[in-house]
Amino acid sequence: MSSRSILELIEKGPHDASAVLAPGLVTLSRQGLLDLVRSSIDQLRDLGIRSGDPVAIVHLDGAQMAAVFLAVSAAAAAAPLNPAYKREEFEFYLTDLEAKALVIEAGLESVARDVARQRGIPVINVVPGTGGIAGVFSLEAEQQVAPAVAESTDDISGNIALILHTSGTTSRPKIVPLTHRNLAT
Repeated sequence: MSSRSILELIEKGPHDASAVLAPGLVTLSRQGLLDLVRSSIDQLRDLGIRSGDPVAIVHLDGAQMAAVFLAVSAAAAAAPLNPAYKREEFEFYLTDLEAKALVIEAGLESVARDVARQRGIPVINVVPGTGGIAGVFSLEAEQQVAPAVAESTDDISGNIALILHTSGTTSRPKIVPLTHRNLAT
């Protein structure tokens, strides 16, 4: 049977296999990644984030960003944004996405935080884990997003997992949604 979601992709295969690697850090196993993603899903649900909700991510590249992307896309519709964007770009993208939250690297100096706060978009900080394990993090919300929600565990393969924008070279950038099924394929 083929995978229908990001979470199912992570669940497949040997749980002791390497999943996230980074120079100078202990490798995160597939089981460790699975536990991290499940924990992040629970944290996001407790903050009121539902499957398919657009959640902007602003984080520097690296092992932690890879794990954050997998966790957010398993829980919601991940919309990674370039940390180097200027204020006007963050204003456009956060508004165009109708972002329900901004997940941002703790300590990252970015105007994205200010723009999100001005627009009433809750900010969730990505805090690096301890122990020197690649990709490990926790989420700390600056405020509650919405009341916690219980969510069905039914097939989510048709739900949006990733939101990208076109380059906008010929006109205004357009939203390109990709489902769990698209990504799993």
